[in-house]
Amino acid sequence: MDELARQITNETKMLHWMTAFETTTNASRSRGLGALVHLIPLFRAIAKIAYTFKTPLAKAHQNSKFQVALRTSIVNAEKGFGHVYALHGLFQDAAYWQHVDSIQCEIPRLVPEDELSDMLILVNKIRYAQLSKREQTPLIPTRIMGRLIENALQQIRFAEPYLDKVESFIKAVYADPTLLSDTRLDYHERLKTVRRMYPNSTHPPVSKLERALTPKPVTLEKFGLSECAQIFGLPSLTQLKSCITKLQTMCALVIHAFTGMRASEVQVMPFEPIVHQAAKGFGELPVLVSHLKKFSKTGNYSKALVWATSEEGIFAVKAAQKFARINWFRNNPAQEEVPENSPLFIGANIPSDNHQNHYCVPFTRTMYHTSNIQACVESLGLVIEGDDLEELRLFDAFRDWDSDPKFAIGAYWPLTSHQFRRSVAVYASRSGMVSLPTLKTQYKHLSEVMTALYAENSTYAESFLVDEQGKPIDNNSVFNPSVTRRHSTPACVSTSR
Repeated sequence: MDELARQITNETKMLHWMTAFETTTNASRSRGLGALVHLIPLFRAIAKIAYTFKTPLAKAHQNSKFQVALRTSIVNAEKGFGHVYALHGLFQDAAYWQHVDSIQCEIPRLVPEDELSDMLILVNKIRYAQLSKREQTPLIPTRIMGRLIENALQQIRFAEPYLDKVESFIKAVYADPTLLSDTRLDYHERLKTVRRMYPNSTHPPVSKLERALTPKPVTLEKFGLSECAQIFGLPSLTQLKSCITKLQTMCALVIHAFTGMRASEVQVMPFEPIVHQAAKGFGELPVLVSHLKKFSKTGNYSKALVWATSEEGIFAVKAAQKFARINWFRNNPAQEEVPENSPLFIGANIPSDNHQNHYCVPFTRTMYHTSNIQACVESLGLVIEGDDLEELRLFDAFRDWDSDPKFAIGAYWPLTSHQFRRSVAVYASRSGMVSLPTLKTQYKHLSEVMTALYAENSTYAESFLVDEQGKPIDNNSVFNPSVTRRHSTPACVSTSR
């Protein structure tokens, strides 16, 4: 590398570092790992332009040839720059840093100050063009949606009566190494686990053990878990961990289906999120409290906001509270209760260092891992059938569903959390029982235009809310899940007009 190449490289490193750690431009927080990753190919492209025209980045805003090449590259974004949203942030940040007194080093401006507005408009134009060509999030077909809701609730209901017993079981086995021990070797391994949780425990080593061991079947019988061992993967504590994570994911899916919330909003729900409010003409309406990330001004999340839900959403939350307690006591002594300032979704492994500043206990992201979503899809039996594809073809006829292997008959439905947001909007609008302003409020959108995009083509969707004769249910029936053919009402249908 020659001197110019080294200078451009160092300037690029500085810009990348500033994006990660100089947070005054973005409400006191980093732009996030995704933005940092997306910036790398952009920096490479900008560096190539600068080197071609023999200019360091510090003088790039004064080099007319660099500016022409930069604009040309943006116009041809599909062939060059792939992450125009990250580029928009970079231009904004670099301009903002010019006026921050605490920054002592010289930050490359990249774009002349008097041309910044035009450049940002150009970037946005390319971004909107790309978004217009992107395929809409697929609608979850009514049969699959109904099967998902029914089977997820069924699995949670099978597990729910035993959760208090599982909590007692967890508290005991992490304190007493004689439990779940068929042999002295089992006791030796169990003792390691107990001493990690209780470092000052007085249990004797295996060579001096005098107490009788409690074999695995006897331990399960002692805590009343023999008949439900398969549900929780017992007596294996490792399998128990996996089963609890899967059931947490089931709870999250149900909450999505009965609120239309984003994944980031479900993840950060507080441990006690249930509130009951009066709705004119409908009586008491259950709502869930959480936080909105994109409206944040001074921290990671907004002030508490509410989402309307139904009795199924409340049931999923109450089950999730018990799963959170089980995970808490997998990582903490029995006498340490769950702190008040905790999230609803506590993970199986609680790290000692909490990098999240919203709760004293970090919330888990594991339940949204692809492997967990896929495990739930398979467990719920969400296999695509011919009628599902026919429904999708009628709803979105210009999308080539048949050539996409993800939607092949016999394949598992490629579920993502954001599909609920699209599907709830479409089915709620299709029902005729939810107005656009109500749906906008539920979705926390800035404009009704965005809400309308989510609910687009709802007229062509099959009605999710029908009675046993196939007729649309009336307004009062929305609170009576038993009248629906496929299952109870999706999401914010339980809000008033």
